[in-house]
Amino acid sequence: MSVKGSPVNTLGDLIKNLHDELVLKTGEQLRRTKHPGVIGDAWESVHHDYLEYVLPENFYVVSGQVEFMDGSVSSEIDLMIVKGEPEQIGGLKSSRYFCKYDDVVAIFEVKAKLRGAALCDGLRHLQKFRDDEWGSVINLVEKNRFPSVTQHAIKKAKLILGKPDDSGEEEFSEYHMRLLRAVMTTYVGPAKILIGSNGYSSEDNLRKGIYEQVGKNNINLDINY
Repeated sequence: MSVKGSPVNTLGDLIKNLHDELVLKTGEQLRRTKHPGVIGDAWESVHHDYLEYVLPENFYVVSGQVEFMDGSVSSEIDLMIVKGEPEQIGGLKSSRYFCKYDDVVAIFEVKAKLRGAALCDGLRHLQKFRDDEWGSVINLVEKNRFPSVTQHAIKKAKLILGKPDDSGEEEFSEYHMRLLRAVMTTYVGPAKILIGSNGYSSEDNLRKGIYEQVGKNNINLDINY
């Protein structure tokens, strides 16, 4: 598969092409405006258009909120890749949607710059989603309800631990529950992606910047970003 001459074989290829597309389409325009709201909308719209361009049929790119398995909803998500039909919030011209958790493939936190306060804010938003995601699971487990996605996560956690597949959930210690949370929210739930066009000059410097924000702001880095 290729997009405008650039091969797209991995998520890394997709991210790089998104960056190139952003620079090409919006670089000159964004240099003419200083309004943060306009700049934010511009980043999101270009990411939205490009993702729609490369995704296969029956996948949608929308903004809005995720409805978790217990009926609770997330805070606002910049962009989501979803399968199925999302539920529009409000009137016909509304650009916000409710999306069922099981239909969400990935969520994107979009930032114009991945530095300093913006980087911290993006990491916090992803952490909040992950906390809400796990909280919805706990709410159902306390009611003795195990949705299919949780059962899948339990099987994966047991595989990692070497436990027989028919062992009961009550055998899980606090450590096992932390592992289950990691499996559930990292490998079974939607991918959580923080993306920006401007920031550090190298991946090594980005990593240092992330760890600096984590240390200063008590951010849980146990997310796939």
